[in-house]
Amino acid sequence: MTEDINILPLTYRKVNTGLELTFSQADDGHFCDVSIIRLKSGAVVRSHYILLSDVPQWIGVYESDGWMRYNLNRKTESEQVDNQ
Repeated sequence: MTEDINILPLTYRKVNTGLELTFSQADDGHFCDVSIIRLKSGAVVRSHYILLSDVPQWIGVYESDGWMRYNLNRKTESEQVDNQ
């Protein structure tokens, strides 16, 4: 969901990849750090430094590619709905 991008960091995971995607505030308030991290090793696979105003576009791209947002309980939004 892109309406709450002001709440950083955001965490996403994609099923069967072993990867985690994070959007976090960069040192410069106009930018955002985007990192893809391998869950087993904690190694950064890929990173990007993007304009904060471009975060909704990036989130849309990743969500359309199958990434799902995780909350503090480390569950996707769809898993939360299934459990209710």
